[in-house]
Amino acid sequence: MDFALKHSSATIVQSLRQRVWRLASGPHVISLIDQAIVSGASFVSTIFVARWTVPSQLGIYSIGISLLVASLTIQEALISLPYTIQRHRPVGTPAESAGGSLMQSGLLAAVIVVVLAAAGAGLSAGGADPDLAKMVVALAAIVPFALLREFFRRFAFAHLRVAQAALLDAAVASVQLGLLYWFGRNGWMSSATACLVLGVACLPAVAIWIYLSRHEIALLPAKLRAAIRKSWTLGKWLFGSQVALLVQGYAAVWLLAWIAGAATTGVYAACLSVVSIANPLILGVGNVLTPRAVLAFRDGGGGRLWRQSVQDAVLLGLAMLVFCAAIAVAGESVLLTLYHGAAFEGRKQVLVVLAAALLANSLGMPATNALASMECTREIFCTVSGAAILTTFLVWHLTSVWGMVGAAYGVLLGSTVAGAARWTALSMVLRQRGPQVREAQAAHRSSSLEQATQVLREYTQAGTEGNWSVLKLDQGEQADVFVAESRCSGIRSREPVVIKLYKSSAASRLELAYRQFQCLSRSHALLGGRTCNGWRISAPAPLYLCRSPLALVMTKVAGMSMSRHFRTSDDLTTEILATAPPAIVAAMTNCWSAGRSHGDLNVDNIVLDPVAREISFVDVDSPLIIPAGSSASRWHAASYDLSHMLFTAAMEVKRDLLRPGVRARKLMFAERILQAFVGTIAEGEERRRLLDEIHACARLYLEAIDVSWSPPGYWRRLLRRNTARRIESTLERLKQHSISPKSYSATGT
Repeated sequence: MDFALKHSSATIVQSLRQRVWRLASGPHVISLIDQAIVSGASFVSTIFVARWTVPSQLGIYSIGISLLVASLTIQEALISLPYTIQRHRPVGTPAESAGGSLMQSGLLAAVIVVVLAAAGAGLSAGGADPDLAKMVVALAAIVPFALLREFFRRFAFAHLRVAQAALLDAAVASVQLGLLYWFGRNGWMSSATACLVLGVACLPAVAIWIYLSRHEIALLPAKLRAAIRKSWTLGKWLFGSQVALLVQGYAAVWLLAWIAGAATTGVYAACLSVVSIANPLILGVGNVLTPRAVLAFRDGGGGRLWRQSVQDAVLLGLAMLVFCAAIAVAGESVLLTLYHGAAFEGRKQVLVVLAAALLANSLGMPATNALASMECTREIFCTVSGAAILTTFLVWHLTSVWGMVGAAYGVLLGSTVAGAARWTALSMVLRQRGPQVREAQAAHRSSSLEQATQVLREYTQAGTEGNWSVLKLDQGEQADVFVAESRCSGIRSREPVVIKLYKSSAASRLELAYRQFQCLSRSHALLGGRTCNGWRISAPAPLYLCRSPLALVMTKVAGMSMSRHFRTSDDLTTEILATAPPAIVAAMTNCWSAGRSHGDLNVDNIVLDPVAREISFVDVDSPLIIPAGSSASRWHAASYDLSHMLFTAAMEVKRDLLRPGVRARKLMFAERILQAFVGTIAEGEERRRLLDEIHACARLYLEAIDVSWSPPGYWRRLLRRNTARRIESTLERLKQHSISPKSYSATGT
């Protein structure tokens, strides 16, 4: 009983740890960290400028930052968001699409530089404040780097590489704050130097990012006009929506200043600044909402998009409810701590109402992102513009009656109606376009099914209607796999066949299909029909190669892959795990002695049927390519297959990250196969030589892993190091232990 309780407690603790880790490493949390870095760097920079300059310099710096933020907003609306929405439907290759967006950012930067330089020259010639003119000229110098930094940041978010964006922003923030501190301590701080420091901080990060992304971006000036036209179709409505949001956000401030005076407006602005503490949370989560919505719509259509949007709304709503509760409890204390004076006392109601308005706005964000993912930007503009007009009217009317409290309630009512309008628009669009999306998805599925049926018709040289049942079995990067079974019973019935329908996106499809046809023919001749250690060995036989549509027809094997057995099945007894590895080695020895290898031997391509006692080898392909004349070209054929088996078993971390037991069983199974192979060798020196060959071949697989200087590259570097240790420890155990040939020998008939 105590043991059961301890085991149950340990299981619960492990499950909680896994959930906490998934939450902490999720894109939402990393995006929040990234936004905290960006907002924190902006806040600290303002503090530095305020501390080491006079108030006039801080005011000029604030004007410059507002112009920079406006430039970044224009880029996001006209370029970054259209790229995020349209990147799964690019004109040309994905690299050309990214290059088109980058060229548009460069063109926008050039236009802004010209405008700012002209403005700076005009201010200087007109006798304006020299510091203001210097700040505008400095802003013109740094705008290209700031826009490029923001482009690559949004590029990372579009591809859901949130960790890359966080690293980029952390690097920029570190350089920026370090330089500002140094300038301030040495008495060199001014509004112009503060702006220049921002550009200098962006420069190295942008240079590194361009180098790392050089293979993902193709610059084709001839296609720039087409890229601008494509972005403009969405960007014009998104830009209009940004302007409408600006009007909606500042309507209360403008109307309060007109109706109630500057003093009331100042108190309202102070309350708004306290509520704006939640902006990093909303912006951080919002950075990943649009890319997630685009993926949801691409992969699952309207139904999945709706579920994803509701899930995002619940997540944001829960977070903002906690924030609203915190404002209700401590908001007034925070206000009085930051701002002193009797005018700021008794403003709890305004704070709570403004926090509720922020909650209503955040609940509408997922619907807006869902509409954007379907390229319904006109609908977004209409709802946002209507909300801005309604909010302006409500604030004007209620402010005239109740003053500041009325303005807050006007913002709340406008935000609530705006959120409801966005969800209504999303529901209407999905209702209108839902049948079209479902028809398109069904057309794609029926198209591939019809192609598989056509292949079957050509293979059988007869009509298939009513005679065969064709079902989709699996899909991969190269092909979709179908299984066709005869409906007839008796003498006329035929054995089921598998149809491997190659996708049009697969490179060199005809050569690939022909090569795999030949490999299957050889493996079937060498492996089929043998019996090893009580196991019947088989391999699918190629039956027909169809050229249009390109497909490979082969016989069907019984059972399921060892990988699925390890994940879902409990029928792998100790006896099976003890007898299957020697049988696999005995079967493959026939191929290896003929100088042939499987080419892709792993637990996914070994199919086992425990009931029928049958082992099958599938997805046979060409082996690892070794340069001619290399010493590796003289290695034993078994070294290629066994090193690949060990490499894949040790490398599969991501798929089985939360199931370490499955990963351990895969590695144990690979080690038993190696033990069985070593046991077939009589001399100890020969065993060591072959184990060294396997180790050297595994290193070739390890060296092929891309370990570029990027967050994914760092992860692969860590994974490669971990895989190398596992491979070395496994092979070292095999070298150290004296393995008796009789213990692992297998006989084949």
